[in-house]
Amino acid sequence: LLRSALGEEKLNWLGFSYGTSLGTTYLTAFPDRVGRFVLDGALDPSLDGMQLSLGQARGFERAFLNYISSCTMQRSCPLGTTPASVVARVNRLLAQIDTKPLPTRQGPPLTQSLALGGMLTPMYSTDLWTTLTDALVLAFRGDGTGLLELAWAGAEQTGPTTFASNMQSAYYAINCWDLPATPGAAGMAAAARTWSKGTAVPEIARSLAWGNAPCSTWFAHDPVQPARASSSTKAPILVVGTRFDPATPYAWSKALSEQLQTSTLLTFEGNGHTAYGSGSRCIDTAITKYLLTGVLPAPGTRCTA
Repeated sequence: LLRSALGEEKLNWLGFSYGTSLGTTYLTAFPDRVGRFVLDGALDPSLDGMQLSLGQARGFERAFLNYISSCTMQRSCPLGTTPASVVARVNRLLAQIDTKPLPTRQGPPLTQSLALGGMLTPMYSTDLWTTLTDALVLAFRGDGTGLLELAWAGAEQTGPTTFASNMQSAYYAINCWDLPATPGAAGMAAAARTWSKGTAVPEIARSLAWGNAPCSTWFAHDPVQPARASSSTKAPILVVGTRFDPATPYAWSKALSEQLQTSTLLTFEGNGHTAYGSGSRCIDTAITKYLLTGVLPAPGTRCTA
């Protein structure tokens, strides 16, 4: 419909995150109508809901540890002098909040769930890392306001009961329908135990496992099972992966590129969710050139910030 409305013979596509899933679906359904396709922060279509959540559990923890390492490399890091000491403080804070939420200045008390939201939202962009440091300093002092504000920002929440959009509702409505049902309470509890073993911040893995609760009771699911991407298109496709992407781990971009025979993988050696427009001139130049001219970057191209 988009292509027809534009009066184009072929569709050009710049898809981020879930947009790569939409793009992959189009590639499969209309292989002869594919123009220049960029799939940035790709989803691996062969994974089910629990497999996706496990990948994110690993990705968010890795990104969070990168954030902590980045802070402690600075002499003035107010969180601690070593990554291990900061991780220990964070784990103690999460344990304390689980039984006694922190007060906040302009909203409900900060529960463990909200605290995790506040800690993980900044993993989408390094621009928020300084804000997270300030929020953690406040939390260590007994004030949950900073983490609450970050959690609200991640949910597009403007107040205790108000939202700027229906993103949170849409997220579950779309994803629960797209994928098979996730396990019930017993299955999620087992996943939470298994995924959190040996991890630096166990609550991250536990929260990602239990985050599948809505989809375990959703009213219906797409009967089509997850499967590897299969497209007969002859068009050259650009898949972009960020090495430490928390939400769409690099392994997914690599897997999708391997599944799409005409694709080239462009790698951003950095942090944050998706790469285009995130501050890497190398990435922006390569993607813009492809979109404007159709010329792909050389296979194996890697960009830094």
